Amino acid sequence: MLRAGRGFSLIELLVGLAVIGVLFGLAVPAFNTMINNFQIRTAAEAMISGLQTAKNEAVRRNAVVRFQLVNSLDAECDVTGSGPHWIISRNDVTAKCNIAEVTAYLEPNDTALPQALQKRFADTGSATIAATSAGAPAGSVVFNNLGRVAAGGIDQIDIANPSGGACEHAGGGPMRCMRILVRTGGQIKMCDPKVTVTTDSRYCQ
Repeated sequence: MLRAGRGFSLIELLVGLAVIGVLFGLAVPAFNTMINNFQIRTAAEAMISGLQTAKNEAVRRNAVVRFQLVNSLDAECDVTGSGPHWIISRNDVTAKCNIAEVTAYLEPNDTALPQALQKRFADTGSATIAATSAGAPAGSVVFNNLGRVAAGGIDQIDIANPSGGACEHAGGGPMRCMRILVRTGGQIKMCDPKVTVTTDSRYCQ
């Protein structure tokens, strides 16, 4: 004789759903924080990759090459310290960001065109960029043929994500904000402003 299987009672089902709801409610904020911090890291890595490429191109071509942050990649673009997109080029890209990239030999005297070498459309979610030179907003950095930085260019880039909260180092928030330092000698470093131990490789100095 077969015994009928015992199912869940309504009360047991409701208790189970309540437990799942509580666990889900606890997990979602932590997951969102992780995603927002990942966007910061992605933006920082993309930025440092662009800067390093610009420096390498300047040395390889034995010419001046610039890295510029722009607000768009169309014919109306402006160079701005808040980016979020960037272009590597020989000449200024203001209002010319829609010009196609060049791959062949670049004529140094052809200043009518920006001679863009590489472009990147920001795809880092809600991460924000703040580039400065001696504390003032700056949107470009110029590398010479030795890989050194011309005066007045970007020397610091801070990457945050306000939609996820304040930075840990500034407001005690949940965001692990990052910083990129660009030195006159051409050194480029990504660091963590929260780290205070001077011997730590992540220390911003």
